[in-house]
Amino acid sequence: MIDRDATLKIADIGCGTGASTLLLAQVLKKSHITAVDFLPDFLDILNNEAEKAGVAGRISTLECSMDDLSFADEEFDVIWSEGAIYNIGFEKGVHDCRRFLKKNGILVASGIIWISGSRTSEIQTHWDNEYPEINLASAKIKVQEKHGYSSRRVLCFAGTLLAG
Repeated sequence: MIDRDATLKIADIGCGTGASTLLLAQVLKKSHITAVDFLPDFLDILNNEAEKAGVAGRISTLECSMDDLSFADEEFDVIWSEGAIYNIGFEKGVHDCRRFLKKNGILVASGIIWISGSRTSEIQTHWDNEYPEINLASAKIKVQEKHGYSSRRVLCFAGTLLAG
């Protein structure tokens, strides 16, 4: 659902050492990516790898916490948060990212969901303590819709969400 030939402004929030950032830069050759993480050592690794890959000119790094982003409203075409949005809470993350997306912008967020409604009480207790927002994909989609993402483009919780 992302046009590989478009010139896009992308934020990779919770980028870590930048595996996804680098892949996005290599695949989306006309795009610029702002890679965000709160750990400067991770961003240093990303910057070094971006130089080696020849994509450093299209990647900017930003050292800050996911819950303290200072982007402009409707700044990005795509916000990518692979395995990281849970750090500030799924609902908060979905809500916060919405205002940074342009109309028809895309949020790609992945995380843990239940694939079944049945599990042992021991497993349920463990995950209730570790990640209280874990739920079925249908519940995650309801959260996304509540915050203005179009249900016609929500493929699954770990899939692509459309703002607008």
